Amino acid sequence: MGELSLKPLAHRDRFDSLLGADLEANTQADERLDHIARLSARTLSTPVAVVALASLDRYRFLGAHGLEAPWSTLREVPLSWGLCLVPMQTGMAAAVEDSWRDPRTKDLRAVMELRFVGYAAAPLVDRHGKRIGALCLLDPKSRHWTPEEIATLTDFAALASAEIEHQTTAATLRERALLLELVLGSMEDAVLVADHAGHTVLANESMHRHLAGATGSAPAAGRVQLFCSDKVTPCPAEDVPLARALSGESVRQCELFVRSATFPVGRWQSINAAPVRDTDGAIRGAVMVGRDVTEVKELQEQLVAMSIVDELTQLYNRRGFLLLLEQQLHLATRLKKHASLLFVDVDRMKGINDIHGHEAGDLALRDVAKLLRMTFRESDVIARPGGDEFVIFALDVGPDRIALLLERLHENMARHNATGGRPYAIHMSIGVAHFDPNHAERVEDLLKRADAEMYAAKRVRKSAGR
Repeated sequence: MGELSLKPLAHRDRFDSLLGADLEANTQADERLDHIARLSARTLSTPVAVVALASLDRYRFLGAHGLEAPWSTLREVPLSWGLCLVPMQTGMAAAVEDSWRDPRTKDLRAVMELRFVGYAAAPLVDRHGKRIGALCLLDPKSRHWTPEEIATLTDFAALASAEIEHQTTAATLRERALLLELVLGSMEDAVLVADHAGHTVLANESMHRHLAGATGSAPAAGRVQLFCSDKVTPCPAEDVPLARALSGESVRQCELFVRSATFPVGRWQSINAAPVRDTDGAIRGAVMVGRDVTEVKELQEQLVAMSIVDELTQLYNRRGFLLLLEQQLHLATRLKKHASLLFVDVDRMKGINDIHGHEAGDLALRDVAKLLRMTFRESDVIARPGGDEFVIFALDVGPDRIALLLERLHENMARHNATGGRPYAIHMSIGVAHFDPNHAERVEDLLKRADAEMYAAKRVRKSAGR
């Protein structure tokens, strides 16, 4: 689908207003109308031909041939001169042999100022049937016009009317395109329109800034990377909202994490996308709108972290642990991985609190959290459900490896007690429950088994006097 490209509109004459421009404002003198005037003059053997558009106060020569100065430069005459008066009034072609004598034209100032005698004109009509001007042939000599010549003039007038209509439509489209560009340029949301093949048709500045290249194909030079909600898993090309929209799906509030050269740290985008269909229902393209929701997501993450993290130890609390344990057990079952759940109770915490105070007790709990982090992997889930209890879930750690982890934990604990400079020692009772993916069990049952093993270990320690 390629890089996005938003090219500025081609330079054009400035119109009188941005929207609702009238016919005069949307129509400029054009070589094609000069060509029609020239062809009509040559075909009908007259020295002068003008395609004149009537406005509120003047006739403007949109196309002209044979005009002498100053009219060749000014290309307009006042409306009061009545150049197109006859065809505009009657709606029919007019043929005048001698304008100085014919009652329809003898009092018109155009006759004197433009100095013509022979005169023929056919009305210009827009698509609504409104008379908008005339194609006029001017001859310095008296001229008899045949019916065939008038019919030819009428055909040329129809060509001129069609060309003016084309110019008006094109100008209106340019105005609308300009307005659309201005509107899109003022939007903070990123907007992209693509054709049925995924090629970019239109994109605003925000799209360039935030999502350029994020159209479903590989971005050039790794410019943009899209990730799923975990910020790690790359978003598959077929799951990119624009690609989904081109397949006929409407996408609402799809949140993706985006890294690019502009935002190497990454930003969150909430993306909507929808197919664009023609009247027959066929997909002609798609539109994608992305809104930067980084601040909202960061606030949400902070709120979530506050709700699942233990304030004292910065480990997961009970809610966070249960949430993650459920996910980890599903993962272990799907991947057929063994796992171990450890239930830890800090021994003699009451004595530490009673003898050394609750601040020392809090420090002891933070020391335990530090020892657990030193012993287990970053990928292991470590939590303090409450009080002096801790739990650890270690994925892909079966019975054959748990003994090594426990040995490492006791070594770290012994080293801490010997060198930590605390007026108390840290001791733990630990129970272990192993998870077998071939015999999956509920979270509650796994926790009960680990808890029971921990109390069994505590009884052994007490009976041994430790």
